[in-house]
Amino acid sequence: MITVELVEEKSAWHKKENYIPKNKIVLLRIDYGEIDLAMKVKSFGGKWNRKERAWELRFDAVQTLGLENRILGERRLRDESKKRPF
Repeated sequence: MITVELVEEKSAWHKKENYIPKNKIVLLRIDYGEIDLAMKVKSFGGKWNRKERAWELRFDAVQTLGLENRILGERRLRDESKKRPF
């Protein structure tokens, strides 16, 4: 048996700049008085991050809730804070 690969078109691959994987944990800003929204985030598996003072939630859940405009950033890895600056 012989396998043949046929290439129809060749082009450069470009990484998407603003792509966030669906399983990535992101930080969300939810103000103090927005209790209903905080409870909704919690019901989707969100957790309060006391150090960052923000909610942590998977990006796919953020999309489902329509909260993309409240993303502060991605959660930092725990061992990154232990790295030395030099």
